[in-house]
This record gives sequence, C-alpha cells and structure tokens, in this order.
Amino acid sequence: MSNAKYTSYMIDLALSLLPEVIRDSLVDDVDFKNRIGLQTFSRLTLKEVEASFDSKTFFDVAREALADSKIKQKVLDEQGNVWELSISANVGREFTLLELEDKKVRLPYFWPLSPFKSIRMSALSREAELINLHGSALKYWHELMSSAPLEVEAYNDYREDVALTPLGFSECLTESLESGRCTLSDLVPLDARYYERLVGCPLLEDDLSTYVAGGAKAHSDQLMHWCHTRGLELTLLSSCHSSLISNIDLSALSIKDVVSAFKSIELRGDFFSKLGAIELGLACLDKRPELELILEVLVDEVLEDNPDDASGRFSFLSGLIVLVIGELARTKIFFNRPPYWVRLAAIAHASHIERVYVTTQTIPDDFASWVFGLRGSLFFLQSLIDMRLEPRWQPDFISPNQLKSEFLGRIANVATINKDKISSLRLRRLLIDEDSGGKQKLLTFPYSFLPGPLEGGHASTLDMPRELLRDLEAQLAADGVSPDSFSSLVNCSLLFNITSDHARLAATALRKVKYQLQQTVTNPKVFSLISGLATVAAVTRSKELADEVRILSRVTRRQKGADITLEDEMRIAMIAAASVKNITGWAKFAGDWLTEIAFEAKVRDESIRLLAHVRLLIKLRPELAVTCAKAEAALSASVEG
Repeated sequence: MSNAKYTSYMIDLALSLLPEVIRDSLVDDVDFKNRIGLQTFSRLTLKEVEASFDSKTFFDVAREALADSKIKQKVLDEQGNVWELSISANVGREFTLLELEDKKVRLPYFWPLSPFKSIRMSALSREAELINLHGSALKYWHELMSSAPLEVEAYNDYREDVALTPLGFSECLTESLESGRCTLSDLVPLDARYYERLVGCPLLEDDLSTYVAGGAKAHSDQLMHWCHTRGLELTLLSSCHSSLISNIDLSALSIKDVVSAFKSIELRGDFFSKLGAIELGLACLDKRPELELILEVLVDEVLEDNPDDASGRFSFLSGLIVLVIGELARTKIFFNRPPYWVRLAAIAHASHIERVYVTTQTIPDDFASWVFGLRGSLFFLQSLIDMRLEPRWQPDFISPNQLKSEFLGRIANVATINKDKISSLRLRRLLIDEDSGGKQKLLTFPYSFLPGPLEGGHASTLDMPRELLRDLEAQLAADGVSPDSFSSLVNCSLLFNITSDHARLAATALRKVKYQLQQTVTNPKVFSLISGLATVAAVTRSKELADEVRILSRVTRRQKGADITLEDEMRIAMIAAASVKNITGWAKFAGDWLTEIAFEAKVRDESIRLLAHVRLLIKLRPELAVTCAKAEAALSASVEG
C-alpha cells in the first residue's frame, strides 16, 4: 500500500471513530481538510425526478452555462442519463432549467458561480437586501465574490448562511412543512448565527436591562431601518418581555405601513407577536387610532384561547418553547450564554415556528405529549440548572395556563397605563371598566404577577406590605410552627422583595421546632411547602435556609404519611442549590444532596429514573461529574442489582 493510500485509510479510520457531530464538523472545515489533504465528495439529489449528480461536476457545467446563457450544456447524472442544462428567465427572473426528454426541473439561478463579477455583485446586493443579510456576514461574502466565482463548498456555505437568516429559515421551514418531510433539524437550527440574527447578540457582561438598552435596541433599530413593515413583524418576535417592545419606534413609519404590519400580525402572527402588538398599539393609540379595531381582534384571540385545549395556541406555543430550549440544551451551542438571552432566543424562535406553522398546518392534538417525551427532561433539568444564575424563574412557568396568565397580566398593565387613550367601548369593557370587571377578570393571583421567562435574574422591586410582614414575623416567631406559618413567606417569595433576613427567620423557626411541624399534611401540600422554602432559599441566596430545607426534607422523607417521591426531592434539591451562585459551591451542594437521595432509592424503576436524571444533569453541566459520581454509582448498582 502506497503512503498516500495508507494515509487516506488512516484518516478515514480515525474519522469513523469520532462521534457524528464532531466528524461532520471536521469534514465541513475547509482549513482542516486542506491541512490533512482530505478530499470529500458531495451529491446533488433531485427527488422530484429521481436523479443524482456529483456536485462538482454539476456546478462546473452550471458555470459554463452562466458563461454563455445561449448554449445548452450537457450534464451526466449518476445513472448515466444525459441532461440538458440552460439559463432561462420568467418575468425578468433568471433560473436554471434542467431537461431530460419530458422531464423538466426548475432550479435556482446559480449566480455566485458566474464568471462575471458585475452579475455576482449586483445579485448579491439584491439578495442581501431582500433577506436582510448585513454586517460582517455581508462584508465577508462581498469580499469573496468580488475576487472570483465561488467554488462548490463556498457556494454551499453561502446558501447555508442565507438559510440562517430569519427570512431564509421561514422559506426553508415552509418548504419542509409543505413537503410533509419536516424533521427536528428543520425545526431547530443549531447555529448561533441564526439566533443572533433573530434577537441580536449580547455582550458577555450584559444582564437583561443592559441588553435591552444595548444589543436589543441596536437589533430592532437595524430591522426597522431595513424595512418598516417586515422589520416590525420580525422585531415583534422578541415580545416575551415588555421592555423589548419599548425599543420599537413607530414615529418614522407611515400609518399605511403600521396598519399593514399590524394586519399581518392579526392574520398570520404568532401569539407573542400578537401580545407585543397589543402593548405597542395601546401605547400609541392617541397617535394611531386606526389600530383600535385590530387591537380588539387581537385581545379577543388571547382571551378566548383555552390553555387546556391540546390543539390551542397557548398549548402549541408552550410545547414549541420546551422543544427549542430542550434541543439547544442538548447541543450546548449556548453553554455559557446567560439564561435570559437563551430563553429570549428560544422563545422568539418558537414564535417564529408558530408563525410559519399556523399559516399552512393544523395544530395536532398530540403535539405537547410528543414534545415532552422528546425534550421535556432536557428542558426541565436545564431550567433547574439555570436557576443558579436566575433563581426566580422555574420550569413550571412555561405551562400553557401560566403563559396565558402572564399574557393577561401584561395586557392589564399596559391597558391601565394607557386607559385614557382607549376610545373603543369594547376595549374599555374588556380591559378597563370596573363595572364590567374588565381588569379584574384578566388577573389571577398570584399567577398574573409571577416573573416572566426573562426576569429570573431580577429581584422584585415591590416591598412586602407592612401588615403582611408583621404577620409573617409573628408566625415564624411563635412557639408552635405549622406549615401555615410559612405560607406567607412561600407565597410572597416570587412576588415581593424577600431578603436574607426573611430567609433567616424561616431557618431559625425550622431549627427551633427541630423540623417537626405540628400539622400532618398531604403529599401535594408538603411538597409545595418544602419546594416553596427551597425557592425562598434560592431567591435570597440563603445557603443557611437551603441547609435547613435539606434537613427538613430528610426528616419528612422518613415520616409515615408524607409521601414525597425521591424525584420530587431531587427537584427540591436543585431549586435549593440555586442558593449558591458560585459554580463550584453549587455543584457540591447539589451533588451532596443528590448522593443522599441516591442511597435512599430501593425500588428499581425509581432508580432507573433517578439515574437517567443524574446522568443528564452531568451531561448538561459537567461540573457535576465529580460531585455526583457516588450518586451515579449507587443508582447504577441499584439498577443492576
């Protein structure tokens, strides 16, 4: 065997031993291939005519056709058939025509392969303007195409870059849905470029407030400058927080453009964009009264959708968010990005999918169950991990019912602020008038006041009412402490500014009664109590209370009648671990408690489930590998035994 053949054989063998995702990444890296002399071959397959071509051969022929559009070129497929390839036009738009006897296939105009620089440059400018390809990406392709026609790999890279724009994604997903061959990879792009183009890119030191004023503002300004109507429609995909809506400036838009964009959202918009349009529209009703009739329709849609309906919009949106966050967690493409930004990107993308999907498809009844079976665990555990940095948002808050409560709370708030601008009797009756119960019907305590998905890292600005605080302190200072003694603290932990002093009161009360509560409680109530205290520990960053909650869980676990499952306790442990922000301390706290839980597992089925959770936690956050090693070993032994 020659040295060249031996080297090629060893490279193939080495690549075959790598995981698929790493192998594909290396094969796609031009510098890597050039460095080791690796040659790859790609195939162009046209399913509609059941023909395949070697990509390099096909594009070489296309290049010749572009050099002289009057001559039909011959191209051989892999089955030996000779096709004719030519450049044609229809209504002034060029395309590539492929013909074999009575078979005709209309393909894109491969202008990046053209030998004429003027054609490449003018076509690039048109397409970039059409899809909003800008900034460093446009500069890169402009420099590359101005020097020479693209080779096959560069052409494929360019088409991929186009597909990673929001408008490119819309087109690709529409084609996949209409073909009936839509896959998970079609639904969730795994490239950071797409999400940064969808919602903007944060700086490393950004929190939500600085990002809203910085990266998000620059992003919305660019979209609105690019195209008033389509830019507004794309900006509204980032409507999962009211502050992002405040970035939108409609003053430069004509009333025709504004009404056109709002009408598009009414007819084809996703639910978060409808919410954003309601907030934006109510705020500018004094200047844009033409929007009032559209706002009536949008408000009605939100009010009437039943979150318990499996085929409803809130259920569909909830499932899409779980799917996207779960898939992003699995692939770790945003491993070190702040949770608020990942949720913003994921929710905007879920909304994008919803917008494309509902225009062509009917929402399936089994979508939510399919999603939770596929990515539910990843979403749930990643959300618990994210509490280390943003402890006020929990995975349950993405439920359809909670989504609707948040929507209605935001609508009630913006309606109250802008009540003097509303002239529509119907809107006033729905949102304002006390006689008809407008605002009161919208709000459900406490659900309408819980933190939104981007607010997990922000402490509440509301102080606890003095009367409530006095009652809380009296209850926790009493000689006898019952579950009800903690109810005010637990219920208020996510609504008001709870301090470490409040957490210390609870910790002291638990120690005082030696973790023996006077009242026997049923499983749902005791779980709510202990997980609620874990939440208090998390939001106040009280390691003291977190340690006491662990002891309370242990005592409760060993009592008869308080049937908290070990999976329930694992969740409590991960919530309480958020009391420690430092990654090393967090991993130790979580690992120690999970190890204790693991050694309590006696039933094989329970051990199997716990082992799956522990292994997934380690995969999502490798810092847990050391601290959870004993837990994994104990559960493995229980499963195998």
